[in-house]
Amino acid sequence: MSTDDFPLHSHKHSLRTPINRVFALIYWCAILALLYHHTLSLLHSTTLTSFFITLTLLISDSILAFLNTTSQAFRMNPLYRKEYPENLKRVLQKSDLPALDVSYVLRIPTRSLR
Repeated sequence: MSTDDFPLHSHKHSLRTPINRVFALIYWCAILALLYHHTLSLLHSTTLTSFFITLTLLISDSILAFLNTTSQAFRMNPLYRKEYPENLKRVLQKSDLPALDVSYVLRIPTRSLR
């Protein structure tokens, strides 16, 4: 028997994928425009105080842009998955499954299970 006869899982692409990708593109353009604005403000700062304030804003916005970029991967291609654990018995033998050890830890060491 093969897994094609009895699938172990199936997936379906979300209908929101194109919308999420367009949003990510627009958001990325806005971040680039913001970083460009901070860079120009940094180059044309007149006092030391405005230089450090603009530098701080540039660094913080760069960090937030990096965090947003790394979190966009989950929104670029969302999937809906469905598992079929009942087909596992049909695909594998019982001897192919690993042994499962169950252990428990109690919060109060003097107390025991009855």
